[in-house]
Amino acid sequence: MKRKGCNLCKKKNMLFSDAAHLWLQSQQPYWKPSTYSAYSQLLKKYILPYFGNTKITKITNQEMDNFASYIIVHSENKNLSTNYVSQICDI
Repeated sequence: MKRKGCNLCKKKNMLFSDAAHLWLQSQQPYWKPSTYSAYSQLLKKYILPYFGNTKITKITNQEMDNFASYIIVHSENKNLSTNYVSQICDI
């Protein structure tokens, strides 16, 4: 999750799903509705099922690499482009 910071997301024992929802809410005023919708859908479809119950302090670079591999292998649409996988991971 990048862009403008979410100070509430810095709690060490916070779950990724909680941090993601706070981040979305904090960024919504800065985004077009289409951007908010796209990010919400990517979170729901790809990111939250994988990281949702993980504490944010447990998400490492290696875990992100594992996630990218997971998306490529386990996606409903296994023909995801490298660019699309990158977009998912960039959120």
